[in-house]
Amino acid sequence: MITVKVATSNTRGFLKGLFEYPNDDIEFHYKEENIYEVRGGIRDILTRIIKWPVFDILGVFQVVKTYNVTEDICFSYNRFLKTDKPYVILLENPSALVNYCWDRPKWLIAKKKLKKCFTDPHLKGIVCMSKACFRYIYNLYNIPPNVRVIQNYPFVFDDMNFTYDDVKAVANQDILNCIYVSSNFELKGGRDILYAIKRLNMENIPIKVTVITRIDTISENDLSELNKLDNTTIVDFILSKEELNEYYKNAAVLLNPTRGDSFSLVTLEAIKYGCAILATDIYAIKEMNIDNYNGFLTKSMFKIWDEDGTLNKYYRTHQKELVLNGTIDEAVVDWLYKKLKLLAFNRSILEKMCINSLKLARETDFSAKKVMEKWKKIFNESINI
Repeated sequence: MITVKVATSNTRGFLKGLFEYPNDDIEFHYKEENIYEVRGGIRDILTRIIKWPVFDILGVFQVVKTYNVTEDICFSYNRFLKTDKPYVILLENPSALVNYCWDRPKWLIAKKKLKKCFTDPHLKGIVCMSKACFRYIYNLYNIPPNVRVIQNYPFVFDDMNFTYDDVKAVANQDILNCIYVSSNFELKGGRDILYAIKRLNMENIPIKVTVITRIDTISENDLSELNKLDNTTIVDFILSKEELNEYYKNAAVLLNPTRGDSFSLVTLEAIKYGCAILATDIYAIKEMNIDNYNGFLTKSMFKIWDEDGTLNKYYRTHQKELVLNGTIDEAVVDWLYKKLKLLAFNRSILEKMCINSLKLARETDFSAKKVMEKWKKIFNESINI
């Protein structure tokens, strides 16, 4: 049995599935109070402060100290550690190592600190959550060849009680059930969805949309418009994982025309329950949504990722003006309207896409079994190096 200490306190809720999955080979030790779904309070304030440009010059980024570790190995989410035990980092995107500050690695002090972190003999590996992260990490850092960079998808449980027959039944319901999930209504294209739904509603297209979001992120006018639609239900973003899964089970389509994402965990969660995906082709989303296979992809009018895999600098400094200013992406609205209308009246296409989503989730590198097997190999090799 390998024992693993979760050394970081910035532990996103999705990691709990990995930590608590029954396993005879790996046992994670973590603190429940370090688990969170939505950043808030002091954590949110500190996140904004550490991104101030002055800290680029000073080379400031968090290195978590953890000593007197009794476990075999340490696990870190997005942070370097200072420890006397071997450790591995699970990385969302390259900038997370420096508190999501994309310019910081370019400065002299940061370069020196990063070199020290990367050459620490206790760092045994960096595990990238997506192929995009794995592909682009070397564009931001000079990583020594002895540091293993590995790709492994997040662990999301495969609910085998939900069958292919269930997927077919959902795809062939009289009403096309869709779901939208975002902690911020506008950031992931909520307003574009609203305008597409209004067009479909006017034509009495058999569709129902469940909007799961923080209600306080919806403008007063948009909230009023959503409440007028008889084909739309709003659910506050306070659901447990089990409650959210019930919504995924009853949905045939995930709507995710996001304007700003890297991994997009909701996409992975949705394909685990056979949802076809309508999304923008941002960063890692196209790894889970293969165009014309298990959904459709389109481009956003907002190009937030540069060709080298870095977050566009103008977007980083003008997020509110660019993607949170109420602007409607008319091309995305028209695309959503046409694709939803297509799926509403062509259930054989929808059924095939839903089945393909479940296959992608269970029979490829996204499967819970394969992800866990890879973690076992990573930990074993890290301890024995």
